[in-house]
Amino acid sequence: MTATEIPVSQKKITSLLDRLLDLIHQQPLTKDGLGLGRSSISLLNLYYGRFFDDEKYLEKGIRHIEEIFENITNQESSIETIDYYRGLIGFVLVMSHLKNHGFFDLDFEEFEEFDEAIFNWAYREINEGNIDFLAGSSGALCYFSDRLKGGSELSETSRATLSGYVGKLLASIWSLVENEETDRFFIVNRHYNKVDKRLEKEINYSLAHGMSGLLLNLLNLREQPEFEQTCDALLRPAIQTILSLQSSKEHPEPYFFINCLDNNSGKSNYQQRIGWCYSDLNLLHVLFRAEKAYGPGFVPQSLLEAASIAVTNRKSHEHTMLDDPFLCHGYAGVAHYYLVLHQLTQKPVFKEASDYWMEHAIEFYETHDNAWFFTKEYTATGNCLSLFYGNVGVCLCLLSAIYPESSTWSEIILIQ
Repeated sequence: MTATEIPVSQKKITSLLDRLLDLIHQQPLTKDGLGLGRSSISLLNLYYGRFFDDEKYLEKGIRHIEEIFENITNQESSIETIDYYRGLIGFVLVMSHLKNHGFFDLDFEEFEEFDEAIFNWAYREINEGNIDFLAGSSGALCYFSDRLKGGSELSETSRATLSGYVGKLLASIWSLVENEETDRFFIVNRHYNKVDKRLEKEINYSLAHGMSGLLLNLLNLREQPEFEQTCDALLRPAIQTILSLQSSKEHPEPYFFINCLDNNSGKSNYQQRIGWCYSDLNLLHVLFRAEKAYGPGFVPQSLLEAASIAVTNRKSHEHTMLDDPFLCHGYAGVAHYYLVLHQLTQKPVFKEASDYWMEHAIEFYETHDNAWFFTKEYTATGNCLSLFYGNVGVCLCLLSAIYPESSTWSEIILIQ
C-alpha cells in the first residue's frame, strides 16, 4: 500500500506521523538508550523506512546504530547501566529484534561480553527478587528470548551459551515463588515493593513491574523446545492462580482483574488506569496468550468474553486515567495494545477500541502545537525523544495504525 492508497480516514494519522517525525529529527540526540535515545529512534526510522519505502529513513536508522557503537567504543555512550530502560539490555534487544526481522545483518558472536554482563546482572537481580521488566530480570529474559529466535543463524556455541543463561535464570525463579505449597502461586517483585515497606508482601500483576511481564516472557520462552517443560511448570499454576483469584473475589465495577494482592492480609486492589504499563489490559493479554499456548478450554471462554467487554467499555477519564497521547499510559499506547489484541484474537471489539483511542490521540495533537513540547508543563515529566513518554513511541503506534503488519516492533515491549 502506497501513501496515495491510504484511506481518507487514515490520512490524518499519516499527516500527524510526518509532523512528529519532523519534530523528533529537529532535536539534538545526546542519549543512546531505548527509553530515551538513539536505540528507539533507530527502530522508528528503520520501520518507517521499510513500510513507506523511504531510503532516507533507512539510512538514518543505520547511521544512529553506527553512532551508538562508536560511542560505546570511545567510552562516550550514555549507556552506563545494564537495565532495559536506560541501559545495555534495551540497546542489544533492539539490535536482536532488527536482525531477526531482516533489517540488517549483525554478527552477534561479538556480543559475547555483553551477553555475559547481562546474565551476571540479571542473575544477581533475580536472586534478590527483582522481576521488574523496565529495571530488572524480566527485561533480560526478554532479550535472551529474542536472541533465541535467531534459529539456524545462531551458532551451536551461541545457542548453548544463551540456553545456559536462560536455564539458570528460570531455575532461580523457583526460589522466589510464594505459597508454592498451597493452591496459590505468585512472586513478589521486591525491587518495586522496596519503595514502601507496606508493600513488602504485595503481589503486583502489572506488565512493567510485576507478574504479567514475567508470564509474557515465559510464554515466549516456552516456544523454544528446551524450555517448554520448565516454563509450563511455572506458567500453569500461575495462570490457575489468576483464574482462582478471579472466581473467588467480587470485582468492583467497572474494574475486572486484580492488580495487586497483599499476601499477608489477602486484601486486593484494582487498577483505575488503562495502559501498557499496568492495567486490566495486562492480565487480559496474558490469558489470551495462555489460551493460544494451551488450547481452548484452558481459560474459560466466558471469562475472556466478559473481560473483553468490561475492559473495552472503560472510556471515561475516571475509569482510565488517560489524559496524554503517549505509549506508556496514554491514548496511542492503549490504541496499539488493542490493535495487537485484535490481531491475536480477531475480536472486533478490540479493533473498535483501538480506533476509538487513536482518534483521541489525534485530537490531542490537534489541540497542542509543537511549541507545547518545550513547555515546563510537558518537560517536567516527558521528553519529545522518549519511547514511553514522548513522540517516538507515538510515531511507532501511528505507523502500526496505518500498516498493522508493522506491529512487530512492539515485541520489544512484550506486546505480541
